[in-house]
Amino acid sequence: MSTCQYCNKIFSTKTNLIKHQRTAKYCLKIQQKKNDFHCVCGIEYVSEKCFETHKITCVKYQVSEVSKQYEEKLRIKDEKILEKDDIISQKDDKIDELEDKIEALHFKLENKATVTNNIFIQKIEKMESLTSSHMEDCVKYLNEGHVMNGAQGMVDYALEYPIKDRIICTDSSRRKIKYKDSDMEIISDPGCQKLIQELVSANRDRIHEIYLEIYDKYNTTDSEFVQEIGNNVSAFMRGNMKDTYWKEFCNSLCSRTSM
Repeated sequence: MSTCQYCNKIFSTKTNLIKHQRTAKYCLKIQQKKNDFHCVCGIEYVSEKCFETHKITCVKYQVSEVSKQYEEKLRIKDEKILEKDDIISQKDDKIDELEDKIEALHFKLENKATVTNNIFIQKIEKMESLTSSHMEDCVKYLNEGHVMNGAQGMVDYALEYPIKDRIICTDSSRRKIKYKDSDMEIISDPGCQKLIQELVSANRDRIHEIYLEIYDKYNTTDSEFVQEIGNNVSAFMRGNMKDTYWKEFCNSLCSRTSM
């Protein structure tokens, strides 16, 4: 016995059932309303359960599902490619932007270098020579205030008298200065070493003389202050670039004579 799944009519054979489902008008109308499950192979079902059972063995359905999965994977892959392309495009735009900035900076630096070089040339041309005799001529201007103010006082003295408008710092990070010698040749002096030796040689006696005057004047009332001045005088006499006194001197001198 076979029962029609659409109209529930019973048939003695499956052949009669199939003929009924294909020719009976009232059953065909029911089929049009209830056939909600359609397979890609063309078969339709009212029952979801029957449809699910059919899908297990339907080759066309299996092929269709595999195709759908493949197409979905391709779609996802294309989306990722588009996302990567978008990221690459954004990075390319950023690179272009940075290259424009770098080019602009190079242009500014080149102009700055040209301007700086012109300023350097102008200053060098106006400079007078820095000689030992000139240093010695200025010793008379070294006073008690300069000595009492330590390294900074010595910078004030040097820039106001012996080396005024006679040196220029070309590299403050390396404390590199330049000036003209007695032959009007440009001297490069990294760390101000040559200048320090000239200052020590020219001012040694005068600074010692001033220290003795300070000692006589203040030792009884402020011995610690006099001791500090004595330490600075000793550092001056040594002329050693490693001493804090001369490091402070060079740093201050370069900051005040830098281009």
